[in-house]
Amino acid sequence: MDKPAPLFVIPVKDRLQQLESTGRFAANIAARRELPAAAARLAAWPAGLHPRLREVASGMGIEALYSHQAAAVEAALRGENVVTVAGTAAGKSLGYLLPLLDALLRDEQARALLIFPTKALARDQLARLAEWDRALGGGLRPAAYDGDTPAGARSGIRRQARVLVTNPDMLHAGILPHHPGWAPFLSGLTDLVLDELHVYRGVWGSHVANVLRRLRRVTGFHGARPRFHFSSATIANPGELAAALAGAPVRVVDADGAPRGKRTFLIYNPPLVEPQLGIRRSSILETEALARHFLSGGLQTLVFARSRQAAELMVRYLSEDRAPGGAADRESGAHHTASALIGRVRGYRGGYSPAERRAIESDLREGRLRGVVATNALELGIDIGQLDVCVMAGYPGTIASTHQQAGRAGRRGGESVAILVASASPLDQFIARHPDYLFGRSPEEARIDPDNLLILLDHVRCAAFELPFSDEEAERRFGDGGEGYGDEGYDGVGGVEGGAGSYSSYSSHPSHPAPPATREILAVLEAQGLLRHVDGRWFWMAESYPAGGVSLRGAGPGAIAIILGEGGNREGGLETGPETTRVLGTVDRASATWMLHPGAIYLHEGEPYAVERLDLETGNATVRPSDGATYTRASSRVDIRPLSIREERPERGSTVSYGELEVRSRVTSYRRLAFRTHEVLGWERLDLPEERHVAGGYWFCLADDAVERLRAIGRWRHDPLTGRGADWDRARQQARARDGFRCRLCNAPEPPDRQHDVHHIRPFRQFRGGASGDHRAANDLDNLITLCPSCHRVAERALGLHGGLSGLGHALGHVAPLFLMCDARDLGVSTESHAAWSGGPTVVVYERAAAGVGFGEALFARHGNILSAVRELIADCPCDAGCPACVGPVGEEDREAKEHALAVLAELLR
Repeated sequence: MDKPAPLFVIPVKDRLQQLESTGRFAANIAARRELPAAAARLAAWPAGLHPRLREVASGMGIEALYSHQAAAVEAALRGENVVTVAGTAAGKSLGYLLPLLDALLRDEQARALLIFPTKALARDQLARLAEWDRALGGGLRPAAYDGDTPAGARSGIRRQARVLVTNPDMLHAGILPHHPGWAPFLSGLTDLVLDELHVYRGVWGSHVANVLRRLRRVTGFHGARPRFHFSSATIANPGELAAALAGAPVRVVDADGAPRGKRTFLIYNPPLVEPQLGIRRSSILETEALARHFLSGGLQTLVFARSRQAAELMVRYLSEDRAPGGAADRESGAHHTASALIGRVRGYRGGYSPAERRAIESDLREGRLRGVVATNALELGIDIGQLDVCVMAGYPGTIASTHQQAGRAGRRGGESVAILVASASPLDQFIARHPDYLFGRSPEEARIDPDNLLILLDHVRCAAFELPFSDEEAERRFGDGGEGYGDEGYDGVGGVEGGAGSYSSYSSHPSHPAPPATREILAVLEAQGLLRHVDGRWFWMAESYPAGGVSLRGAGPGAIAIILGEGGNREGGLETGPETTRVLGTVDRASATWMLHPGAIYLHEGEPYAVERLDLETGNATVRPSDGATYTRASSRVDIRPLSIREERPERGSTVSYGELEVRSRVTSYRRLAFRTHEVLGWERLDLPEERHVAGGYWFCLADDAVERLRAIGRWRHDPLTGRGADWDRARQQARARDGFRCRLCNAPEPPDRQHDVHHIRPFRQFRGGASGDHRAANDLDNLITLCPSCHRVAERALGLHGGLSGLGHALGHVAPLFLMCDARDLGVSTESHAAWSGGPTVVVYERAAAGVGFGEALFARHGNILSAVRELIADCPCDAGCPACVGPVGEEDREAKEHALAVLAELLR
C-alpha cells in the first residue's frame, strides 16, 4: 500500500471536546475518568551489567533506565527468577533483554529462549533483537522458530541460533519432542523469557505450565538450569502465577517507573430505543459512529471487537462509502468524508495469514492505515506505532484486558482517549451503572490448574516420549524437583526489604485433591500399551507422536482449515484459475460447529463466504463467496449432570455445591439475518454431532421452605400447571408420537429415563377462563410441539415465561466473570425448576472448556458476593418489567419477571 497524502489531523483533546459537546453522543456518556500524566522515575544503571550494553543502549537513545527496568535487571543478575509488572508500553522487555544479552556477551556457549503467546508478537520482538545484534556487531544470531519458519531454514537455526524466539505451541510440538537435535542449544540455555504472563490463564495457562515442566526436565537432562524472566500486565497474583509456571520462587517487580501521557477514559452506554423494554441501540453501530467521529478528524484509531464476526461487520461498516453531512456529522465537526476512509481501515484477527497480519501491522505503524478493527489479537504488545484513540465494542471480559486494550492508545506518550462502549449484555450494563467495578477494583487473579488430571495425563505422555522416567522421578508429582531445577539460592517466600520486589511461590490449592504421583499415571499408560517398565525406568513403546495429538487450548487436536473452493476466487490477493483452491484461514475445533456449520456465513477481511461443507474428520470446511446480504447466528442446546461433589454447604435459602459435571452440547439450528437491519429472515435446523466433556462447575439448589415462602407471596411461577383438561394425557401422547418421540427443534431422541416435554405454542394460560375457548382448544394438536428439556427452556424464555429462577440465572451468567479472570463465554448457565438429579429448583454455572481450571471452586467461595452483585444489576436496571440487560427478554405473559427474580434473590440473601 502506497502512503497516501496525509490527512488533516484535529488534536485529540479538541476532537474529544467536540464529542462531549455533541448532543448525539454526550447524553450517552455514563462515566468519565481522567488518568493524569505521570513523569518517569529513573534509576542508575546496574553496576554488574556488561559495560558494552550501556554504550550500545546510549547509541540507541536509551540514556537511563526506568526504576522497574533497573530492579528487574539487578534481580536477574543475582540469578533470580523475575516477573516485571507494569503498564502497556512501559519498556518491560528491556528488563529481560539486558540480563540475557549480558550472559550472551560473557559466555559464547550461552543461549536464550524467548517465548511469546503469538507469532505476531514474536516476530515484532525478533526485529528488536536484530537491532541489538547489529548494534553489538553481530554474533547473537537471533532467529524465529515457529510454524512460519521455512523447512529448509530449520536445521541451520538449530545449529547456529544463540537467541531463539518461539511460541508455546512450537515449543510443545516442534522442539521438545526433538530435543536431541537441539542439544547444543539446550545445554547452554541460561535464560528463558515468557512474555505477556497475564494471558497464560485457564486451560491454556494450565497446558503451558506443563510444557514448561517438560522443558525444565529436558534442560536438566542436558545440564542446564535457566533463570526465568516474566513480563505481565497488572493482575492480582503475578508472583503466584509466575511461580506456578517456573516451578520455583519468583521475585515480583511491580513499581512502574515509566512515564505516561494523559488519558481520558469514557464509558459510553448506547441510547435506549425502547425505554420500557430496556432495549438499546446496537453497540456495534454506536462503536462505528464513535470510531467515525475520530477517524474523520484524522486521528489514528484502534477498535476492539468481542468476536471475529463483530470485527468483520465493523470493517464493512467503516469501509462503506456513506454520504457525509448528516446532523451528527455537522454537529460533531466531521472534517473528512466517509470516502476518505475507504481502504484505510482494515481488520486484524486470528485466522488471517501471516503475510496479511504483517502487512497490516506495517501499514498501521507507518501511518498508511488510519484505523484497524481487531479482536484481542492486537491486545498484546506488538509495535503498531502512535495511536490516538481506542474504542472497545463491549467489555473485554476482564479488568486487566480492559486496561491493556485502552493502553494501546498513547503508547508513546501524549494525550489519548479510550472509550468502552457497553453492549446490551447484563455484565456491560452493570459496569456502565457501576463504573467503580472497573476503575476502583484491583484486577482479577489469573487462575491455572496444571495438576488437572486430564491435562496432566496428556503431558506425562509427551514427557515419556521425550525422556524415560526413572523410578525415583515416578514417586514425585510431575514437575516437582529433578535434575537442574531445584530451589537453591532462594530465601523463601515473603516480602523483601528495600522495595525491589517480593518473592512468590506456588503450591496446589489446599482444597484440591492431591495430584497423583507420576507413577500412577505411568501405570495407566503402561496398561494402555504406551509404556514399558524395564530396570527401574519407564520407556515409550508406541509408534505414535503424542505431542501432535495434544492441543494446548483444550479443544481437541488441530484446527479446522477454511478452504475457498474451486471457482470461488475474488479479485485482490486470491489465486486465480478455475481449479485453484486456497486456505482462507483457520478456526479452532471447539468453535467449528457454530462458526462453520453448513449454511453459515463466514467473514474474512469483511468479505462474506458461505460454508458449503464441514468435515470434522479431515479438519476442513469448504466455503464460496457470498453476496453479503445476510449473516448467520447459531443456536445450541446443553444438558448438564453432576459426576462428583467436591464440597457442599447450606446457605440462606439454598444448598451450595461445587464439583465435576458432565456437559453435553449440540449446535441445533441457525438463523439468517439481514446484514444492516439484523432482521431475522429464516431459520434452519442442523444435524451435527453431540459434543461431551467433563468440566468444573458450581451450583445451588433452592430449599423447600424458601420455595414455600415464594409461593405464599405469589412470586413462584415454576410449578407445573395443573388442570390441563381430561384430554391432556391423550393429546400429549399424540404429539409425542406425531413428532417421532424426538425434539422438533434439535431432533434429539427421548432418553431412556425421561420423556420429552410437550409445549403449548400459544400459552395454555391464555385459554383458561377467557373468551378464547377452553382446554380443548389449548390442547389441539396444532398447538402442541415436542421439545427436549433444553429446547423447552429456550422456548419459554422466548415467550417470557421463565419466572424468577431463569431471570436470576441469566444475570448470574453475566455477572460471575467480574469475580474471575475469564470471559463471559468461558462460562455457561443452566436453570431447571425441577432438576431430576437434584430433586428441586437448581441453578448451575459450568465451565465450557473441557477439563476446566477451578472456576467452580472460586464461584463457590464467592457465592454471597456474586448474588449481591446480581441483585444490584437487576434492581438498578431502568426497565419496567425486565429486559435483556437484566433478567432476559420478557414477553407479554410475564410482566413481573424482574420482581420474581428479585424475590428469589431476597430469599437467598436474607
